Amino acid sequence: MLCNAFLSAIILAVASFGAPTSGSSQQLPIVDIGYDVHRASLNASGSYYNFTNIRYAQPPTGNLRFSPPLPPIGINKTVNDGGSVPIMCAQAGPAWEATAFRILGGANASQFSPNPPPLNLSSLPTAMPGEVEDCLFLDVMVPTSIFDKKEVKPGGELSASDKANSIMIDESIAPVMVWIFGGGFVSGSKTHSGNPAGILERAQENNGEGVIFVALNYRLGILGWLSGSTYQQNATSNLGLHDQALALKWIQNNIHLFGGDPGRVTVFGESAGGSSILAQLTAYGGTKSAPFKRAIMQSPAYFPVATNFQQEDTFNDVLSISSLVAARNISTTQELRELSEAQLYEINAAFVNQFPYGDFVLFPTVDGEFNTKLPEELLAHGQFDRSVEVMVGANGNEGAFFFNRFLKNESDFEAQVSLLLPGARKQDVKYITQTLYPPVYDGSFGYKTMAERIALWTSDLTVDCKAILANQAYNNSYSYIFVGPPGYHTQDVAYTFYNNGEEIDNFRVPVNATLAKVMQEYFINFATTGKPNANEKGAPFFQPYGSGTEMQILGLEGIETQVVDPKKIERCDWWQKALFY
Repeated sequence: MLCNAFLSAIILAVASFGAPTSGSSQQLPIVDIGYDVHRASLNASGSYYNFTNIRYAQPPTGNLRFSPPLPPIGINKTVNDGGSVPIMCAQAGPAWEATAFRILGGANASQFSPNPPPLNLSSLPTAMPGEVEDCLFLDVMVPTSIFDKKEVKPGGELSASDKANSIMIDESIAPVMVWIFGGGFVSGSKTHSGNPAGILERAQENNGEGVIFVALNYRLGILGWLSGSTYQQNATSNLGLHDQALALKWIQNNIHLFGGDPGRVTVFGESAGGSSILAQLTAYGGTKSAPFKRAIMQSPAYFPVATNFQQEDTFNDVLSISSLVAARNISTTQELRELSEAQLYEINAAFVNQFPYGDFVLFPTVDGEFNTKLPEELLAHGQFDRSVEVMVGANGNEGAFFFNRFLKNESDFEAQVSLLLPGARKQDVKYITQTLYPPVYDGSFGYKTMAERIALWTSDLTVDCKAILANQAYNNSYSYIFVGPPGYHTQDVAYTFYNNGEEIDNFRVPVNATLAKVMQEYFINFATTGKPNANEKGAPFFQPYGSGTEMQILGLEGIETQVVDPKKIERCDWWQKALFY
């Protein structure tokens, strides 16, 4: 998850990924996808083509705001080079997130307050370049060695010069890796996680067949994740999941045009991206096949939002802020549709800024359609796509990012549990704080201080138990724990996108090149073959999770296998019962 300050810096860095070389644009390949025609750019090293800002849905604006995405309509044969600015969805960051990054980066917590600043509409951040409501686009990046050897045929109604460079590919060869970004469902974009050049290069080392990389946008904040009884009277919840599903369908239908194999698509994503993948696996109660063959879930993170009153309260809070911004009473979804894009941006920024410490508020919800129940319950009942091959990972210290380090005593802890789980009964809150995570600081429960105790609870709730329950459900999965110090949430993203340079993670910690290459090799091997161990001369053997609960420990001191702590499994079994709503 990245705050806007981090995002702005990264966007400036990645804006040139697909910038054309000095050669004539007429020499660059063109792909006709039927309703649109796209010309690639070539990255600086000349190693891959970037087809950027490809529309996969109609603009979700006007009457389509708060509605499921629809496939593009019309035909436009004007050659599109994608533009020079990456398109991203309207987004914002909670005030507490910047505080958490600073504290984990070494700042003294006493300098900060756990409470959001007073709402001030005049001091909200402005939109970044490329940040628009009409944002449902994706990028396709193809190694030149894969793309250029394909059979070339004329395509579309193009000019003579463009037609000579256009292609339609009959042969589907390369595996495809599809990135779904994280950011607490309120921030992020298809380009903010990093440059995929390292992944593309690593996949071709040692005579590897290479991969095609795809990254997609989905709606964020109040434009993508509102829900509740009143809202759903004439609007759809979990819109971000619907966006992802349509993009994945687009990939199935069109990736062969770029040399990709729709039968070998692997989705991978971190945090909100990882939990989105979990939601895609359990979509519609597992009654529909997932539009991908393999999945890598990195730190699948979310707080469970299942209660109707919780969803209704969130919607009413948005309406209240909307009335302030519009300077008139806003009480319905239709009235939200009628507001301008600029007003919706301001409402979203104001609402997200006020999130309670450690909470992102807007998460996938139980809507009776896409999410028939919480993913934990669906996994327990076997209501998921069992045919997908799965790898699941978590970081060693996930809770340190989320937990409210300003809590001082037992009453504070109980209040925090009630805040994040408003549907929990008093006896459930007591069970959580006194039995699952009791005030016993001798290390027998995995902590020696109150801060460590609350961090462990937060880690189990947000990430760790999601990962363990997914592993248990699939049984034949591959699982790992990333412990590159200090093992904070999001720290592994810089390793995933390591690009043979001097990258640093979100906490200003340098990336270890050896560990990064091992992770990338595991991911690429899994995407290519379904097994992380395709290269016998590469990374250490990766044990499957299986009945022995073996997890690969990825650290700077080396790679080893470890069995899951039985106490953690017992705690996760309780969370899977979903007795807290």
